[in-house]
Amino acid sequence: MDKVGRITFGPPMVSATQLNARSPRPTSLTWLKDIPIWEWIIPDGGCLDIDNCPDCWERNAHLERYGFACEVFQKSHLLDFGCGIGYGTEMLVNAGNTVTGVDASDTALTIARERRGKYAQYVKPEAIWSEAKFLGIVTFEVIEHLDNPEEFLSWAAARCKHIVISTPIVPTMKNNPHHKHDFTQSQFRGMVDKLFRIQSEWVQIRPWKLEPSYMVMHGATR
Repeated sequence: MDKVGRITFGPPMVSATQLNARSPRPTSLTWLKDIPIWEWIIPDGGCLDIDNCPDCWERNAHLERYGFACEVFQKSHLLDFGCGIGYGTEMLVNAGNTVTGVDASDTALTIARERRGKYAQYVKPEAIWSEAKFLGIVTFEVIEHLDNPEEFLSWAAARCKHIVISTPIVPTMKNNPHHKHDFTQSQFRGMVDKLFRIQSEWVQIRPWKLEPSYMVMHGATR
């Protein structure tokens, strides 16, 4: 992988207009492994303990999303909403940003503070004061966990100029007890487009299926 976590070979990141493009054969197949990751999921909240999860496609897909955010934002004041154990917050800080990490999971926040406390402050959502403003909000794999995703997007639009956001675009609720919603690409795009002008969008494709699994967007507030 390169310095921002993008998967060099493959890659699962492609333009949404290139969904049928086949990936070149990698020289190492480690990142292609499709392994169950439940052993490394934090029980309260459902985030991935990426530090202990072995190398596999799912782990690298997480890193790749934050690699994209590091390309969008430099020297910016950011909110990492759904920061989990803070690995993405660390990446954003190393890209030159000032970041506050936010997560609803007490366990994830404890781990983030223990392992990455020097990089940022990690707080619960209710600790973000009502008039706080950020240049950008990064929020990966969050809206499918929320009771009201539209309400969250309205909250975000009132507090930032840019958002980088992702969600699964395949059914997940049946197998993931933490997920409350399933979205298609068009549903996700339409929901974000109501409040943000979409600047770019792409999908992550599981190489053995060659179909989109996650969609990532960068939007600017309207």
